[in-house]
Amino acid sequence: MKKGSEIVRVAKDQIEEHLKSGYFYCSKSEWKQKVRDKKVEKIEKPKENEEKIKSGKLKRSRNS
Repeated sequence: MKKGSEIVRVAKDQIEEHLKSGYFYCSKSEWKQKVRDKKVEKIEKPKENEEKIKSGKLKRSRNS
């Protein structure tokens, strides 16, 4: 469902509520393009622990 530039996925039991608050249906292709297939920026993990492991100050877990 869409309101302005905001597109949200709504459960069946919430449809009436969203329609009353100004949302309307948008096409599935628009939802796919703007929500489902939207590219998300990947956040890199800090490498602090890797440096501590190399220096021997932190031990690597068995799961890694």
